[in-house]
Amino acid sequence: MIKEMRHLQATELRVDGEADAPKIVGYAAVFNTLSGDLGGFREKIAAGAFAKPISEGQDVRALVDHDSRAVIGRTTNGTLTMKEDKRGLLVTIEPPDTTLGKDTVASIKRGDISGMSFAFTTESDEWNIEGGDEVRTLTGVKQLFDVGPVTYPAYEQTSVGVRSVMAQAGLDDAALARVLVRHEHGRALSPDDVALVRSAVARLEAVLPLADEVPTMEELRDRLKNL
Repeated sequence: MIKEMRHLQATELRVDGEADAPKIVGYAAVFNTLSGDLGGFREKIAAGAFAKPISEGQDVRALVDHDSRAVIGRTTNGTLTMKEDKRGLLVTIEPPDTTLGKDTVASIKRGDISGMSFAFTTESDEWNIEGGDEVRTLTGVKQLFDVGPVTYPAYEQTSVGVRSVMAQAGLDDAALARVLVRHEHGRALSPDDVALVRSAVARLEAVLPLADEVPTMEELRDRLKNL
């Protein structure tokens, strides 16, 4: 299953609690609200979509910007709690008394960080046409990997280094990721989708190593400059 990420421009990301024991509170997902264009389709999340990971007590991390090195909470030790209410997936994080924890709290208070996000794989979904748009309704999350605050509440799928190389190749990694999501769920690909994939294949083939060794990131960038 494809690991997907969804970002939300938070309307209620705040810091609660005492100064010496702050808590980060906000919605990682909001129910029954249509997203923008995710690449040929829009999306909304049904109430109950997170029932499986919550009931199973899945080991979910609270990460800043989906960075595995920036852990500020975890369900298994009680520093991250999640519940569904009428509005969406409400999360409460007890950040550590570390530089990362203090900086994250300060950035949220100042409004420097204002988004929330979650990373997941799909258990079930439904596809319909609404108002002329193809709409995917996420009805069940199979695995919830992480939730947490994000600096940029926009769709991001790959690491900064990979995005840099993809950009130099003239490729839109987010658009490619959305094509893969559509394909994974049996949706027909548009002519633009097909053209995007063919262009990506052609460009990436140009940077394949001529020998058995894998090229470094710098070597990939050099090859891309000559495309």
